[in-house]
Parts: sequence; C-alpha cells; structure tokens
Amino acid sequence: MINQSKGNLSKQKKQEKKSVQEIIEQYQKGERNFSNFDLRGQSFAGYHLSGANFSNCNLRRANFTGCNLKGTNFTKARMGKAILHDIKAGSENDRRIYT
Repeated sequence: MINQSKGNLSKQKKQEKKSVQEIIEQYQKGERNFSNFDLRGQSFAGYHLSGANFSNCNLRRANFTGCNLKGTNFTKARMGKAILHDIKAGSENDRRIYT
C-alpha cells in the first residue's frame, strides 16, 4: 500500500499539453475553461481570449502580444518570462491598451 499525502499527489499530477490551435478552436466554439494545461512557450499573439480561464496553467514563456485578455483569469498560473505587450486587459468595460 502506498501512503502519500495530498500535497505530494498534486505535485506529481502532470498537466495535459495543448496547442494554440486546439485552444483557439475550442474558444471559438464557446469554451472558456482552459485551466490546468501546460501551454509553455505557445504563441497566442493577436488572438481574442477575453473571459478565458487559464488558472493553474503553465504559461512560462508564452506570448500574448496584442491579445484581448479582458476578464481573463490567470489565478495561480505560472507566467515566468511570459510576453504581455500591447494587450487589452482589465474588466470587460476597460478600453485601455497596456504596453
């Protein structure tokens, strides 16, 4: 019998990898929950992703240049060296562009 604590099990859980094309196709079909995926190094540059849920994702070195990210959830996402230039962010009613 293996005796492991919850903490150890969560660290061992692998994140499923998805491509940008898969995410965009699902987004266009109305899906918004993309939590807990491994999206390291993917380029989402220029895509409209408002309201998407990327919580608990690995987004290290992901490129979001020029994206509309209004209302997007990045709670507990790992975003080291992610590129977030010229994005639209904040609430759905915010019209500012962040550079």
